Amino acid sequence: HNLNVTLPAGYPELIKNFCQTYANHISPLEGVHELLNSLSSRYKLALITNGPMDLQNAAIDASGIRTYFDTILISGDPLVKFRKPNSEIFQMALKITDTNHQDSLMIGDKIDVDLEGAKKLGIHTLFVGKSDDASVNSIEAIHHLTALLERDFSSTHD
Repeated sequence: HNLNVTLPAGYPELIKNFCQTYANHISPLEGVHELLNSLSSRYKLALITNGPMDLQNAAIDASGIRTYFDTILISGDPLVKFRKPNSEIFQMALKITDTNHQDSLMIGDKIDVDLEGAKKLGIHTLFVGKSDDASVNSIEAIHHLTALLERDFSSTHD
């Protein structure tokens, strides 16, 4: 649709600068690279994120985590077309990684956005943060994930 909006001259450069400024404020949590390196050697990893492609790609590259993932799905990608919590974006990740829902784990820090769509597909879920809800499987910090995965994970999740 034509909104009769005139973009300012040089807007591509403006957008590029905005994305870079945004990315400059992104830094991974301590120990994330070691954790992702360990996980990627044992599991297929998919990153599912909501947002515009240019911003999300800038953040992913600034944090240096791209190489750990078998696939990255960004809701702003015209080929993706879905946003979390829509279960279609999780289904895409399963298909791309050739993974079954019962063998998968969705980890997120927003219960309603990150975990609900995955649960609808029967994917195990793990909330990173504090939750008083006994039905929510959670860890308080991402570095607790290693110890959790060393246990029999499937017996601790619904």
